[in-house]
Amino acid sequence: MHDAEFAVIDADSLEEVKVAADKQKAKRPDYEGDGYDDDGNIIYDTWICPNCGKRYEVDYDDYAYCPKCGQEIDWRKDE
Repeated sequence: MHDAEFAVIDADSLEEVKVAADKQKAKRPDYEGDGYDDDGNIIYDTWICPNCGKRYEVDYDDYAYCPKCGQEIDWRKDE
């Protein structure tokens, strides 16, 4: 029989593991618009990380993960 070794993890380390694991679950970004097209539809020009709130340009900043915090971004269209 082998002796098992167990690691002791303090509460802060456990919280860091939880936060890191949560970032691996893709979340949908929020969108913000500041204008309207000719038909009166809002034009969304900014997407916002659902984790850290960092703002990015819709047409230019296309990331799988937020560059600031590492949150995975879910780009699926509404179903």
